[in-house]
Amino acid sequence: MAASIIETNAKVWVDGTLYHDVTDNTLASIAGYTGLYTPSSWGEFDNVVVMD
Repeated sequence: MAASIIETNAKVWVDGTLYHDVTDNTLASIAGYTGLYTPSSWGEFDNVVVMD
């Protein structure tokens, strides 16, 4: 899985396939934050990369 949030656009790829491409004005307010959220489930994240 790979995720990209640039300004108000978020994209998520799984195994190289784009699954989500969303534009939402509320994304602009999360600038500078990174979170990995797995509600009611167990998650494991390897090779997390934050690019500037």
